[in-house]
Amino acid sequence: MSYLQTEEGTCLVPGVLEHFGEEARLLRKIIRSMEDVLDQRGFDQLDFGLLTKDQLYVRNLEFLGERFMDNLSYVELNGEERDITILPEGTMRVYDYISRNNIDRAKIFYSSQFVRNEDPSEVSKGKTRNFWQIGFEIFNYSELESSLEAIRTANELIRSSGLDTATIRIADKRLLKGLIGKFSPEEQKIIKKIIDKSDDSPEKFVKLYSDNGGTDPSVSSEVGDFLSLIHEDELTIGSLRKHASGSETYQQGVENLGRLYEQLQREMQIKILPFMSKSWDACDKMMFDVRDKSFDGALCGGGNLTYQNYRPDAFKSGAGIGVTRVNEILKRKG
Repeated sequence: MSYLQTEEGTCLVPGVLEHFGEEARLLRKIIRSMEDVLDQRGFDQLDFGLLTKDQLYVRNLEFLGERFMDNLSYVELNGEERDITILPEGTMRVYDYISRNNIDRAKIFYSSQFVRNEDPSEVSKGKTRNFWQIGFEIFNYSELESSLEAIRTANELIRSSGLDTATIRIADKRLLKGLIGKFSPEEQKIIKKIIDKSDDSPEKFVKLYSDNGGTDPSVSSEVGDFLSLIHEDELTIGSLRKHASGSETYQQGVENLGRLYEQLQREMQIKILPFMSKSWDACDKMMFDVRDKSFDGALCGGGNLTYQNYRPDAFKSGAGIGVTRVNEILKRKG
């Protein structure tokens, strides 16, 4: 991060990135290569500008989660209501466009800079408030076609940047849903509250479960054993089938992962997970991310969406790629 110094001090907002010269050329090259991939794969670009009204998010809180509103950075325009915010992401704008135009089927991508209202304490640790993201949405294709297209597109986008050591990780939310379906509603509520905070650790899950009032020993045992599968080097579909065999929902998730893995294993580096932390409230079936060993975090995340405000019967998939993160990794690797 760099700051422009003046007699009055720094004139940039903390957490705002600048790119200049060779750094800017590298970022621009990554963006162009990814946009070219999306053009070639038949996606249409939507350029939606920088601003939107906060109602776009208010009416989709069931999809986004209540905490999403903390991401918004408001601006004041002359003569306008004080409900205008800088865009923090692109998915909602894409689906707003699809619904306003009564589109029946679409493959749409966006490539834009976004701004999030990050806490100053997080910014002081290195979190940025602006970032470039390229994302895409696949609307009203079949589940298998939509899922395969989302994963293949994400893989090609990452590799088009020159980063060829990344791994795709896939999971299906139906596994956890089916696994915990036999527990009481109170126990399920605790599990759903803490599962994303467990950081893929069975031990941390057991502790959080107890700390949050959980009392059923079978929850600690069964969910803990399930989460421990993440530490298997090569988790197989057969290993997943050994859990919750009596749950139809669980088996639907297992069979879906099996179909995807069979189709993709020869095309890319791909790994099956029993569960994926920070699994996005918006996803209710298949989820995936893209990881590289040189970076502690996801470069891309996506899956099957549950957006209900337009054609809830139409299957939906999508993903977002952190171009700024990809850029930083490539810089480190020289």
